[in-house]
Amino acid sequence: RRKSLRSRKANLRWAKERGEGAATSHKLKRDQLRKKKQQRLRREEEESKKWLEHKEFKRAKAHFEKVAKAHFDRREKEGAGKEKEKEKRKEKKEKKQEEKETENEKKQEEK
Repeated sequence: RRKSLRSRKANLRWAKERGEGAATSHKLKRDQLRKKKQQRLRREEEESKKWLEHKEFKRAKAHFEKVAKAHFDRREKEGAGKEKEKEKRKEKKEKKQEEKETENEKKQEEK
């Protein structure tokens, strides 16, 4: 198992104090660069993941709005149709009522 960067840094500091390790400072530099690269890659990966999630969310939202609008429009149409049917029914009732009244009047006149 590899030692952590922190412990390696500490070991290098102690080696410097003892007057050793030009090669080890090179290793430390290399490790630091590797760590930076890993951090950069991880950050880029997270950003791309966020971007994909955002795009997916926007797509889903647009789809939902489209479906909701279609549903609403259909309901509106159905509602308008129902209103027309109601009006027709009312008119029929009124006509029947008028016919009954006229028949009643005729009967009254005959009597």
